[in-house]
Amino acid sequence: MPKSFDYLARCTTPNRTTAKSSSHLQNSASRAYNSAMKALQDKIKQLESDKHLLEENIRNAEKAFEKGQEQIVREASQLKDENGVLKETIVSLNQEKDFLTKQTQHLAREKERHLEQNSVEREQWRKEKGQYLAQVAEMGKSMQQLAKEKQAAVDELEAAKASSHVPVSYTHLTLPTICSV
Repeated sequence: MPKSFDYLARCTTPNRTTAKSSSHLQNSASRAYNSAMKALQDKIKQLESDKHLLEENIRNAEKAFEKGQEQIVREASQLKDENGVLKETIVSLNQEKDFLTKQTQHLAREKERHLEQNSVEREQWRKEKGQYLAQVAEMGKSMQQLAKEKQAAVDELEAAKASSHVPVSYTHLTLPTICSV
């Protein structure tokens, strides 16, 4: 017998109550018991339904988790491959950087050598230019002297020409011309 009935049995004594009220009390307790049992059964059904939903959610979550793990494994593999390619690219770029650094250093040394050579050549060119300009200046003086001498000679010739008359021969104009065909 459930505790609630035992309690009711102790609380009610046959001396105080009538049979009708005792029966009514038992019916009321029975209805309360049935109602409580039905509520418990409904609650159990609800809990079982919730349990099935939770189990379904767990299965779906596990499937999603497995898919997520597979995706992560694929992405990790892809990232590993990309990492390998990036490492190869970095090695290649470092080699190219080293090559370009050496080439830049070589070009800097060549530039320095050319600058030194050019400065020597420039200095030599400046000396030669100075000598050439001195020669040109000397030639200019010589040409001026020659021009003065020429002018003096021309003036002398004109003066001599003006003071003397030279006869002209016209015989070449009167000689017969031989024409042969």
